[in-house]
Amino acid sequence: MQPLTENNLSNSADDKLLNKIGAFSALGVGIGYIFIMIFYGFAGGKTPDGGEASLKYLTGKTTFWWAIIWLSILTDILYLPVAFSLKKLFKSFNKVAVLLATTLFGLFVVLELVITWSNYSVLMTLSGSYNATTTEAQKTLYITIAEYISRHLTSPVLAFYAIFIPSLGVLIFSLVMLKANFGKITSYAGILSGIIGMVSVVGGLFNETLSSLIIPGSILALVWFLLVGTKLLILSK
Repeated sequence: MQPLTENNLSNSADDKLLNKIGAFSALGVGIGYIFIMIFYGFAGGKTPDGGEASLKYLTGKTTFWWAIIWLSILTDILYLPVAFSLKKLFKSFNKVAVLLATTLFGLFVVLELVITWSNYSVLMTLSGSYNATTTEAQKTLYITIAEYISRHLTSPVLAFYAIFIPSLGVLIFSLVMLKANFGKITSYAGILSGIIGMVSVVGGLFNETLSSLIIPGSILALVWFLLVGTKLLILSK
């Protein structure tokens, strides 16, 4: 199989358009992640464990958290055009691998939108209601609901679909990129990001210290998306 070069790239208008859409989407994911990290910093980090603690924590931070939620929804959706663009570009190198990686990205997007950000948006609404209520009975009700949501958001299952699944997708795409000579820096950034992300989830089940690897893994993922977007933008010209 020949490496990916200008000589064996499709020069059709449709393929160039797909590469351009994928490029701007990947750049959008990378830039979006930067802003999400900034907003997380302003908000004081992730929500604490426990229903009542989460409701109290969100007081006065709703602006930052709504920004985090909407930006996260947008970046999740942008995974799809990135995946379709890469699938089209690399299908001749390993059709099964890129199809699997695309499926993993799609599964991640669906689960994130249906479970993660839906629960966070409900938690935001509950926080406002909790602060506005004047009766202990209503506060107890809101705390009970928030506790149920908090258990979902701190479950190892969430880490599996929010971190492990997309990390595996990035790893598979990056291995194919390496084979296709898409760029060693881009490929190795994705390989490292994927491995570190998966280790943070699996290893975190046995050693809590390993779960902190999600931070360098996420930073490498951010870099990977920016590199992929830049490369696809060049190929779209």
